[in-house]
Amino acid sequence: MKKINNNFLISPSDLNNFIACKYTIKNNILFLNKEIKKKEESVDQKIRKKFGNDHEEKYFQIFKKKYKSHRIINRDDGEEKRAKDTIDSMEKGLDFIYHAYFIENNFRGEADFLLKVDMPSKKWSYSYEVYDTKISRKIKPRHLQQITAYSHFIESIQGSLPKKMYLIDGSSKTHQFKPKEFINQFLFAKEQFENFLLNEKKEEIYPEKCSFCSLCEWSEVCENLWVKDNYINQVARINRSQTGKLKKENINTVEILSKKEVSEIKSKINTDTIERLIEQAKLQERKRKNNKSECVPLISKFNNGFYKLPEPNDGDLFYDIEGYPLFEGRGFEYLHGVYHQENGKMIFRDFWAKDFDVKYEKESYVKLVNFFKKHFEKYPDAYIYHYNTYEKTALRMLSSIYSSEYPEQEHYVDKLLRLHKFVDLYQIAIHCIRTSEKDMSLKTLEQFYEPPFVRKANIKKADDSVALYDEWLITKKDALKKDIINYNEEDCISTFHLRNFLINRKPEDIEWFGKTKEE
Repeated sequence: MKKINNNFLISPSDLNNFIACKYTIKNNILFLNKEIKKKEESVDQKIRKKFGNDHEEKYFQIFKKKYKSHRIINRDDGEEKRAKDTIDSMEKGLDFIYHAYFIENNFRGEADFLLKVDMPSKKWSYSYEVYDTKISRKIKPRHLQQITAYSHFIESIQGSLPKKMYLIDGSSKTHQFKPKEFINQFLFAKEQFENFLLNEKKEEIYPEKCSFCSLCEWSEVCENLWVKDNYINQVARINRSQTGKLKKENINTVEILSKKEVSEIKSKINTDTIERLIEQAKLQERKRKNNKSECVPLISKFNNGFYKLPEPNDGDLFYDIEGYPLFEGRGFEYLHGVYHQENGKMIFRDFWAKDFDVKYEKESYVKLVNFFKKHFEKYPDAYIYHYNTYEKTALRMLSSIYSSEYPEQEHYVDKLLRLHKFVDLYQIAIHCIRTSEKDMSLKTLEQFYEPPFVRKANIKKADDSVALYDEWLITKKDALKKDIINYNEEDCISTFHLRNFLINRKPEDIEWFGKTKEE
């Protein structure tokens, strides 16, 4: 998004951002007016960009070998020249055009590839269709919106809308769509966006948390605003639907919610949920005023919380994964860590992918599962503890991806899942304790362990681990590898301490998970 002579120049990506969250556009305008600063690209964003460029380059080489004539539109040229060169290339009937650039008034954009097809257009005996590459394996609405925009640009040049448009996903699968099925929705959204920009000074909007936040370059700006306003969405584990309902009752801050009684809330929200949100707000509001962190016990309802906690076993495993995002449209699991007891003392065991190659990911996965199998033969009543869903989901995915080569390992992972051997301590913790913090991350809870868990590794967050792994791939420095493994080890050890923290608070009258009173 650009601003020249008080006119906004917008792209299909800007349109997608507008559809996802209007406040993103508001922040873009504030940035263009030099009222706010943009944060640096996150590690994930840099990696996405790198993989995206590599994926695109791969298909450029494929098309180059397949077709006789092509042109690369030079990105270093001015926008007007790039658009003119694109039209000239289409006029000449080149087989494919790389980095095709389009201008339609204030709307402009760049497509990965235009390919010539034998279907006549109004202008020529041939026509062009768009091929766009995406590193995600899952096709999203914003992807379709983008290639529909490119198809619209093509129509403005060749006189007719392309019959088809294509997306090549991160697994190299090509998906075919019909522009005519999406063009009306695109034109409607584009008109809405342009009207928004015309009246942007009159638009009074406030940011809300949404699925786009994790991808948004302005997430810190919004977060700072919410903290300053003590906004209702700062209550731990509140969702957007609940926020919207409470705001309709003029409950728009944590403080206001903390002063309410359950009977005063008229919104259609489950009574237990309302009670939880109010009590959570009270804790957070106390901390905001006295700056003291608190952790209070909860009464577990049957089949939740402490009821899901197994009896401790000498063979219990504490498991954590480090993953590199969006490798072949998925995560590349470069490190599995397990903390467990051996010969009477706790040790850490790592399963490290020796390089950024599926054969090494596969190798470490097989070694891990074989370790699990041997370990559970010795400790059949043990469990695998982890924090939140990533480990269980990633292991299930790996077992599926490599099932044809390693069916025995897939069957064993499936067996562990069926026997409920994976214990998600996050799901247990949220039903056992409530804290004064606005999230329930593992690192947030560590201050409440007895004694508090103090991390010593050089890496402090997952993004840093990914960044160092990226650097290690280039340098292969042992110090970097050690830092990454130490970080993973501390996550495993913290998971172990959290399990013990919860066990020490478990009421004696609640049976261990997996055993009945008769057993």
